[in-house]
Amino acid sequence: MHVFSTVELCNFLPTLSSLTCIVFQGDQLHWLACSLFVACHNSSLPTVNRQGVVGGNGISLTRLLRSCKLPLIEFFSKAKKWADMSNMKSEFRDKIKSLENGFVVTWNLFKKYQEIFVYLFKDPSKDPPKVQRSRKQR
Repeated sequence: MHVFSTVELCNFLPTLSSLTCIVFQGDQLHWLACSLFVACHNSSLPTVNRQGVVGGNGISLTRLLRSCKLPLIEFFSKAKKWADMSNMKSEFRDKIKSLENGFVVTWNLFKKYQEIFVYLFKDPSKDPPKVQRSRKQR
């Protein structure tokens, strides 16, 4: 795999204008995850009966981020840069903004109510294992 230097990348990629250049900083796997998310977002999948198509993402963002060990906040930042670089439609930018806004609301609620979450919700890992019973015992 060839690793581009900043100069090579700027010469290789079409720039947004003569004064700007995109620089991929950080883990290359993280950039790959962003590009994969965008590619899947722009694709369409056939329905089960193959009589129609479903547009949008065919992958789980959560699984993608976990697999690449990419923090969600960093994903938002890189996805915005990727959208700028690839001249994505406003629809994609709006989707990223909506995901980010939803995360911010959830995170702030969690921080505010973190102390009572412990009392409201049980940790499933602390539950005793369930005993498997056959149907005849019922």
